[in-house]
Amino acid sequence: MTQLSSTLPPRLQNNSSYTSAYNQILGLENSLQTRINAGETLRSDMIACRILGNLIHFAPTDEARSVVIRDILSAGGDSEKMLDSGKRCVITGDYDLASLNKCPELVEEAGPKPSWGVTELCHIFSALTSANLESGDKRIYAATAYTIAELFGYTTIQQDLNGEKIHRLENVMTMRSDFHTLFDGLALWLVEVGKDTYKVETSNQVVNQSHGGREVKFTTENPEELPVPSPEYLVLHTACAKVAHLSGAAEYIETILRDAEEIPVLAADGSSGEVLTHLLRHVVA
Repeated sequence: MTQLSSTLPPRLQNNSSYTSAYNQILGLENSLQTRINAGETLRSDMIACRILGNLIHFAPTDEARSVVIRDILSAGGDSEKMLDSGKRCVITGDYDLASLNKCPELVEEAGPKPSWGVTELCHIFSALTSANLESGDKRIYAATAYTIAELFGYTTIQQDLNGEKIHRLENVMTMRSDFHTLFDGLALWLVEVGKDTYKVETSNQVVNQSHGGREVKFTTENPEELPVPSPEYLVLHTACAKVAHLSGAAEYIETILRDAEEIPVLAADGSSGEVLTHLLRHVVA
């Protein structure tokens, strides 16, 4: 294993968040090496540490790099948390099971009977290009969301979130897998009730009984470098979800995408989007 470089590339050195996070990783690397020299078996921890360091160095975009930085800084210098950041669902507060299994300090923080689940990275607006498009319902609902967004006048949203920009911090959250499915399917959304504060709403009656009205609040210690999810994206997602389900638009677009082979995807250049927009205007007029 190659030791991490002692410094970041010059372009990254002027960013205090980058240098702070990287210095924490260098300190962790040094601490692990001292323990390894003393006879402890920590090879996997050292590999994880150096992966984090190299992710900062070689992230393809600043947006992708910021995701790594946020996780490192949120660990607050705790070595175990840096090696495996404890992801919590923004809806339920559940701890990620894999993180609990790997991080004793996180177990202590969570208490004697922690609420847990399997968490995933959730995009407010999912990727929708031929290169990374998923098949099935996620594709259909993503197409629905983008189409309705265009009806609201957000004609550049696909370009705004094109390529690696889809992973920008303003467009991502951590969610338990079942809530992630509901959110992607426009069956669950977050309604703004205050600054960076939202309440959960859902079209699913069962979920509404247990989680409807629950408050979700996003916070950050560095809004410039580590922004919270975009209120604009969340408000737009909410509007898309309400329009889709209250008007039957989701089912209509599903029919279009399943039955019309000439429109297999919503193209990144917007060409298929124009067809869908025309049809959607017809059905909701």
